[in-house]
Amino acid sequence: MSLRCKKGDMAIIVKGVYAGHFVTVLEFVGNSMGIRPNGDFVEYRDLWLAQSDTIEHPFAYLNPCMGKGQIHAPDHHLLPIRPGDLQESDETEKEIENV
Repeated sequence: MSLRCKKGDMAIIVKGVYAGHFVTVLEFVGNSMGIRPNGDFVEYRDLWLAQSDTIEHPFAYLNPCMGKGQIHAPDHHLLPIRPGDLQESDETEKEIENV
């Protein structure tokens, strides 16, 4: 499976607790283990380290490697926004106006 995001992308989070927030994709983390609130272990796949000025992660103090506003986000929770994507939507709007 290929990844949707790449390093440096701007993306919107489309799934999960932070859905609706815009982030900058910083670097690929890979897979990681985590613990759910009920104590079960879970494996997270294809994680990115992402930065946002609008997110304050409640457990950031537990991980000194992560800076303020940084989260780990699975690739499938992110929708990249690239300049070419915006240009295509502008062209579609012009086509609709001409109809």
